[in-house]
Amino acid sequence: GAIQWLLQEGILKRIVTSERTYEPSDNVLTMMVEMGMAIQFSRDLGKDAKRGMTEKAKLGWFPGSVPVGYLNSYGVKGEKYVLKDPERFDIVRRCWDLLLTETKTVKQIHNIAINEWGLTKLGARGKTKRSVARSTMYTIFSNVFYCGKFQWDSEIWPGKHPPMVSLEEYDKAQDILGPRGKPRLHKYRNTYAGLIRCGSCGAAV
Repeated sequence: GAIQWLLQEGILKRIVTSERTYEPSDNVLTMMVEMGMAIQFSRDLGKDAKRGMTEKAKLGWFPGSVPVGYLNSYGVKGEKYVLKDPERFDIVRRCWDLLLTETKTVKQIHNIAINEWGLTKLGARGKTKRSVARSTMYTIFSNVFYCGKFQWDSEIWPGKHPPMVSLEEYDKAQDILGPRGKPRLHKYRNTYAGLIRCGSCGAAV
C-alpha cells in the first residue's frame, strides 16, 4: 500500500518488474490486483516449501544446513542427504572425547581444536572456510544432531545421518555443561510435572 501511494503521488517515477513497468498514470485497480496476486503466490510458495521440508524431516533427513562435522549432499532435485565431512568429522569427535573426559573446559577444548587441530567451518554455500567461535563449540556440544537425531519445527526427529556420539554420551555432555547444556526433548507429556506438595501440611517436596 505504501509503495502504491508513492507511485500514485509521483514520488516514485516508475516500478520496473520482470513482466511489466508500472507508471503513476496506470490504473490503480489493475495494479492492486496484480500485486495482490503476487503476494498470494509468494505465500503459497512459502507453504509448499515448508511442506516439502517437513516431508524430508519425516524421511529422516535434516532439511536445513547441517552443523560442523557434516555436509549436505544434493542428489536428485529436491532430495538432500547428510554425509560425514571427511575434513572435520574426526576433529569434532575428538572435541567430544575431550569434553567427556571432564579434564578440559570448553574454552580449552576450543583452543586445542583451533590452534592444534586446525578446526574450521564452511561458510555460505560451503565455499569458504571460517574460524570456529567459542560459542559455536557450546552449540556443537548441545546439539542433539550429533547423536543421530535433529530438531525441526519444535520437534525431535530420528535422523538417518551417521551419529557422532551415542545418546548416553550426549546426555553426559549436557550434565557436564550444566546450565549451558540442552537436554534432549521428549515427546511424552508428564502429567505431574512441577512442584509437589505434601497432602497433609502443604510443604513443598
